Amino acid sequence: MRERDRPWTMHELMEESRLTELKVDLGSLVDFFIRKGLIRISYQRTKGLGVELVTYEPVV
Repeated sequence: MRERDRPWTMHELMEESRLTELKVDLGSLVDFFIRKGLIRISYQRTKGLGVELVTYEPVV
């Protein structure tokens, strides 16, 4: 995750070829890493009313 200069979206994580084998459990893994304080979640407003872009980035 650290090799990018911008946070990842869940769609980008799901499409990452290195994570292919983890797709089934990826949501649970991301949730676990958030609870452990290893990943930070951020919300960005979009043009759509009430729609936010959720991104994930490493804390370190």
